[in-house]
Amino acid sequence: MTNTSNHRNPSEFVELINAELASAIQSWRRIANHLLSATEQYGTDSDSYKMILKAANFSKSKACKLVAIARDTRLARQPTLFDTVQAWTTLYEVTTLTDEQFDKLISAAPENGSVTPAFVSAIKKGEIQKAPDAYKVAFNIRIDDAALKSESFTGEHYAKLVSLLKQIQDEILHIRVDNADLFEKNASSEFANLERFMKVARQ
Repeated sequence: MTNTSNHRNPSEFVELINAELASAIQSWRRIANHLLSATEQYGTDSDSYKMILKAANFSKSKACKLVAIARDTRLARQPTLFDTVQAWTTLYEVTTLTDEQFDKLISAAPENGSVTPAFVSAIKKGEIQKAPDAYKVAFNIRIDDAALKSESFTGEHYAKLVSLLKQIQDEILHIRVDNADLFEKNASSEFANLERFMKVARQ
């Protein structure tokens, strides 16, 4: 006889399955971040990096795709949407979109948040057009450019700002917070300058 005390209704099974899927994609995101760190530390042509890939049983192509996921800051700005993607390969396909195509994907994404390879492919082919934005701008948050350049406005300040804005978005219905990517672009520029300096210093 089946033990009825262990019975769950369908919605409970859906919740359990979705939780496992979310956990799986988050694991791949963390792996991608680890590979990015290894890439920056050793370089992709080094013996150490090759040893890491061999031990993890990753091909160079697979590692490159995962690193591309870690590097794409657009994914991090849409956690509600991309944390529900079921496969890391789908996330990689998203990273190959242009900014215009990415905007179309965000605006036309299904209400259930399920982004599939077929949906990404349709965006690339232009089969899905950007829907009119139903949200209107109510506020603007501006950061002092001099503070950004002098690094008086730090990554810690930025993380705090993002956390507060996300809290507002989560707690108040019918609003959306868009990231203008200003801080990431500024940080990427500074990192590129540092990397060029280090290359010269090693010569």
